[in-house]
Amino acid sequence: NYSKALEVLLYVSSKVEYMYHTGKIIYFANRYHLEKYGRFVIDDRVIAMKNGPVLSNVYDMIKSARGDTCSYPEVEKHLTYSSGGSSLHKLLPKREANLDYLSESDIECLNEAINKIKGMSFRDLERFSHDSLYYTADQNNEISIDEIINHSINPDNLRKYLAG
Repeated sequence: NYSKALEVLLYVSSKVEYMYHTGKIIYFANRYHLEKYGRFVIDDRVIAMKNGPVLSNVYDMIKSARGDTCSYPEVEKHLTYSSGGSSLHKLLPKREANLDYLSESDIECLNEAINKIKGMSFRDLERFSHDSLYYTADQNNEISIDEIINHSINPDNLRKYLAG
């Protein structure tokens, strides 16, 4: 859902300084939400990129804001990119997120990921995101939903819940 993904990007980028952190926060919020509530915040493929896992379409939206791709040209109306003179680039919202697109549980898990990740350095976050789940896929390939479930807190219960 493009609209929801955009609102999530706006929400997270308004609370964290760096673009790299924004993508990782959304990835981890997705994992936390699946474990707690049996669904993702954003239904998207997870790709094992060099610097850690990312949601495929969310990453394309970030790249569009950065001007790297035209996959989502309308993103530039809502988000802007800034190098800020450092190696860690910024994704800056041009407006506030419309929270009508997000459930209370979405916001809870996004905030959990924000609180856990926003103070990490690039290297610490890179190490944190290169966990055992990350290594279940080859670089630039998809991490399967089965592996995401296998690496969750309660995989058997989650599998039963999703099957029911």
